[in-house]
Amino acid sequence: MADPSSDRLKEKIEVLDGSRSGDRKRSALRIQDLQAILDYAPKLKSASAAGAAPTKVEHDALVTDLLAIHKALLAVSAAINLKLLP
Repeated sequence: MADPSSDRLKEKIEVLDGSRSGDRKRSALRIQDLQAILDYAPKLKSASAAGAAPTKVEHDALVTDLLAIHKALLAVSAAINLKLLP
């Protein structure tokens, strides 16, 4: 007879790595995989435009914010894709 605690541990591991459902897209992520988002600055450099059209400084600040978000999302995407590739 199999040890129930051993069976339960095996089930937990299979659920976490996605093999129990047969779909790796259902596997768990570690907090470390989301680190780029966790490290993202809590305050944006950009703000609402002061006038009808944004100034160069306002535009550049917005571009800087968007590039930082893009970089963080790319890092998370790469971490997730590493988990999905066999």
